[in-house]
Amino acid sequence: MATTREFITKSLQLAEEFLKDAELSFSRDRFRAAINNAYYTFHHSASACLAHFGIEPPKTHSGLISLFSREVVNKNLVDKSLGKNLRESFELRQKSTYEIYVTLKREDVEEVLRNAREFLARIKELTKT
Repeated sequence: MATTREFITKSLQLAEEFLKDAELSFSRDRFRAAINNAYYTFHHSASACLAHFGIEPPKTHSGLISLFSREVVNKNLVDKSLGKNLRESFELRQKSTYEIYVTLKREDVEEVLRNAREFLARIKELTKT
């Protein structure tokens, strides 16, 4: 089993990889893939954050979002906008993955990417030792 520090480091590396993939997908007008990868930037960053506070990340997406909100956002350890952006990125990923007629606007996808960059940067800053 990995140490907590190792888990945090690996999770943040994975989040960075997903962000790069999201940006590449976006540059090729592959908006569904960009949204999917951007969400996983949030997901792995949030997992690292929970681990930083000694909380084992849940196995489900909704569990992760709920626990991050309760243990991090509601305790004012991060700005409330980060919790909102995590939840919204998950909802958009659900739509873009499962709704075949959804239309994704370039500016909306761009906003999710901006939010993912900000989320990752803030969590990296928070988990520094």
